Amino acid sequence: MTGRRVLIEVSPRAEQQVHELPDVLRVRVRLALLDLLDDPLPLAKGAIPFRAGGDEIPDAYEWDIGGVTIFYNLVETGPLLIQIIVQVILVDAL
Repeated sequence: MTGRRVLIEVSPRAEQQVHELPDVLRVRVRLALLDLLDDPLPLAKGAIPFRAGGDEIPDAYEWDIGGVTIFYNLVETGPLLIQIIVQVILVDAL
């Protein structure tokens, strides 16, 4: 994905969820979002396709970053632009 620009959009719901996180987890989420700018599909870091009802949802991914899971969509909006839309941020059960 070299040479492509990445645009990250955080939904209002996800932004509120990030705001409500403890400081340590909030920093972890923001660092993960920065990682997505370099690698929109970090499979090596644990991102997996999102499944609902046993079916894989196209272009939807979940990424467990240790204590928090980020759910996002990846949309190729052109040959040189990838848009990431962060839908939900969930704190993992302890």
